[in-house]
Amino acid sequence: MNIQKILLLLLLLASVPRVSVAGDLSAGKPAPLKKIEISEKIIEKELPFYRFSLKELIEEVDKNIKKAELGIKGKKVRVRNQGREKLIREHFAKGLSLYKEGKLDEARKELLTALEISQHPDMEDYIKESVKWPK
Repeated sequence: MNIQKILLLLLLLASVPRVSVAGDLSAGKPAPLKKIEISEKIIEKELPFYRFSLKELIEEVDKNIKKAELGIKGKKVRVRNQGREKLIREHFAKGLSLYKEGKLDEARKELLTALEISQHPDMEDYIKESVKWPK
């Protein structure tokens, strides 16, 4: 067992809640010690980065940075698409109102604007997902 695994084992043991088991001190008999075994699988499952070499660790960091960047980018796209959705709904409502007033040319312009906004490439997945959302 290498030094990292020993340190990890000590760390895990230190995190186990302590219970006072003094045994029957009046009889002069201490409580029997219980042996706790922690397998390498548990260590690797709980703290997988300990099994990496430095090179592997750096590669893992790089992968996680890329995942985080994709998440950040995705969030920004969602926020922009929510703004676009609001604009689409506003133009649609205005176009419908103008249509009811008989202002067909102006209504057509508003409805075309709503349609144009919805054609943005980022909106394709957003629109597909919006079908699943509660109304």
